[in-house]
Amino acid sequence: MKTKSITLLIVLVLACINIKAQSNFNNNSFEQWNNSTLIPVNWNGVILEMPFVGEINLTGISKSNQSVDGNYSVQLQPFHISSAYTSFLPEEWLGKIYIPSMITNATINVGLSNLMSLLSVFANGEADLSDIANSEFINSLLNVLSGGVKIPSADKKVQSVSGFYDFSPKSDADGFVIAVLLVKTENQQRTIAGGGVYNMNQATDGFAPFVVPVTYIDDATEVVFVALSTCSDQDAAQAGTLKIDNLQINWEGAINGVLADESTIYAYPNPTADKSVRLSLSGKQDVNIFNQEGKLIKTVYNYVPQTDINFDNPGVYFVSCKEKTVKVVVK
Repeated sequence: MKTKSITLLIVLVLACINIKAQSNFNNNSFEQWNNSTLIPVNWNGVILEMPFVGEINLTGISKSNQSVDGNYSVQLQPFHISSAYTSFLPEEWLGKIYIPSMITNATINVGLSNLMSLLSVFANGEADLSDIANSEFINSLLNVLSGGVKIPSADKKVQSVSGFYDFSPKSDADGFVIAVLLVKTENQQRTIAGGGVYNMNQATDGFAPFVVPVTYIDDATEVVFVALSTCSDQDAAQAGTLKIDNLQINWEGAINGVLADESTIYAYPNPTADKSVRLSLSGKQDVNIFNQEGKLIKTVYNYVPQTDINFDNPGVYFVSCKEKTVKVVVK
C-alpha cells in the first residue's frame, strides 16, 4: 500500500511539472534584481552607452522594501538633468527638465538620437497619451522598444493588465503614466495594434490596485508594459515616487488572468492563506484531493468551477480531476 502511495505521489508531481506556465510578465513581482545595473531582472530602464564615457544610468529606478507581498517592489523617481549631462544634452535643458523614470518589460534600444527624440517630447510638454494610435510619445517609444510578452495566437486576446501601485507626489507637478501597448510585428515592422492607459495622478495611502483595460485596433503579437514617473516643475527640489508591484496580464476567457487550456487545471489563490481555493475547469466534474503522502483525503463530486474548495489544515496538497493535477499550498 505504501508503494502505491509513493507511486501515486510521483505521478502527481510529474503531472504538475508538465502544466504549462501562464503567459505573464517575467519577474512580475520584482523580487529578482540585477546587482550590476540595480534594476529588476527581465526589466529595463534607460541606460545610455556613451563613447569614452561608458554607461550613463538614466533609469531613476530603485528597489523598495515596501511591497504588496514578497520582499520588494520597484520604485520610480524622476531626477533633474544636471551638468553631468552637458556632453550630450542641450544646455538649455539643464536644471529645467526632469528626466522621467521609466521601466518596461521590452528591450530598450537607446541610441543618442532616439533618446533625444524621446526626451524632447517631455521638454515640449507633448507626452499626450489620450490617443495611443496617434500619440507622438507612443511613436517615439516604439522607435526605442523591441520585444515584449509574446501573444500565443491571434485568437488569444489580452483583456487588461492589472497590478498595484503606490504614488507619493511631492507636489501637483508630479504625475505618472502606466501604459500597455499592444504591438504588431510583421515583416520586421512594428506598429501599434492597440493598448490602454492608466494615469490617476492622486496620492495613495499605501498600495492600491489598478487595472488598465486595452482596446484592439489590429491583431497584436506582443504585450509591452511601460510605467513612467514624471515631474513638470523645473524648480522642484525633489520629485515624487511611484512604486509598482504584482503585475498581471489578464486574458479574455481566462480565470484570474490565466489562459484556459484543456490540458491544464489552475487553482487560485495559490498559495492560499484562508484554507480555500477555486479551480478553473471547463465544466462540472469530480475533483480528488491527495495529501503529500499520496493518500486520497477528499472527493468533491460534481465540482462547480470557480467555487470554493476548503481545506481543514495547512500543508501541501495535490488536486486532481480527469488526469489533470495541480499542486496547492495551504498556509
